[in-house]
Amino acid sequence: MMCRETIIDRSNYFNAFGYIKLDTYDKKYFATKGYFADLNFKWYIASTDYNDNFTMFSQAKGTLGFAKTIFDRFTFLNTNEAGFTFGQPTSNVFDFYLGGYNQNYINTFVSLYGYELADLSNNSFIKSQFDFRYRVGDSHYFSFIANYARLEDNVFKDLDLFENVKSRLCLRL
Repeated sequence: MMCRETIIDRSNYFNAFGYIKLDTYDKKYFATKGYFADLNFKWYIASTDYNDNFTMFSQAKGTLGFAKTIFDRFTFLNTNEAGFTFGQPTSNVFDFYLGGYNQNYINTFVSLYGYELADLSNNSFIKSQFDFRYRVGDSHYFSFIANYARLEDNVFKDLDLFENVKSRLCLRL
């Protein structure tokens, strides 16, 4: 049986990239206190333009969060993310893709509990996650997670952030 190669985009892109990162969480996994900020900006300047239709565009993406122990073994973690595109990319390869539960996504992939990997996509998104954790042992937790997201061509247009919101609740052990 022969497998056909799937090519999504044959272009190579040249971009400028800048970021700021702050992490005062006390632990990498299951933080109990601290703040987190990860902000980045990409400016796509040029392309080998395989499809002969490239136009410059840029993308900004950021994550802000904090963790606070409310009492002995109970911690609240809030994470907010947003991403948006300035200009019109000619390929949907640069859309933001939400779904899945992995925390080590690259490029424009963002976790969203309750949806399959890359189930939702568009040019911009805004997402909030509320995580209530109870520590059972040294490295065992019960987590109740609620996450909400909105995807549109421009989620900030008319500042109607609560229209067409996607959400799921999750219990992790």
